[in-house]
Amino acid sequence: MAIRKFQVHYCIVWFLMLILAQWRLGYPRTGLDEFVAIAMQVLCFPMNIVVALGLAIVNPMTHGTLGPQFFDTPVGTTVGWAMFFLGGFVQWFVLVPWIIQKVRQRRAGAQVTASASEPPASDQSHEGV
Repeated sequence: MAIRKFQVHYCIVWFLMLILAQWRLGYPRTGLDEFVAIAMQVLCFPMNIVVALGLAIVNPMTHGTLGPQFFDTPVGTTVGWAMFFLGGFVQWFVLVPWIIQKVRQRRAGAQVTASASEPPASDQSHEGV
């Protein structure tokens, strides 16, 4: 249940950042714009590196269409926002829970194996034998 609340809050924060970024497009850049850009990167770190590398690989294939001028347009801002939002969402709500589940399963399997290899404890002493 808690993960659902985090998902909802994550989506709300990202949606508010998109609205703010779209609203600020026509104005000169300020510290607020930098804050929004940094917040987007922090929310999806380290998946933002994968998204940026993907953009760097795809950009030459599109003859530079995905350059900085593209991301200064309303469509470009939305596309950039969507890529980083999806990257962060997949990271935090798909990959991280999957990794946690695998680690827990491995630990549970290791505990079962360790307890099966130990001899059962006996209440009787073996000194009188």
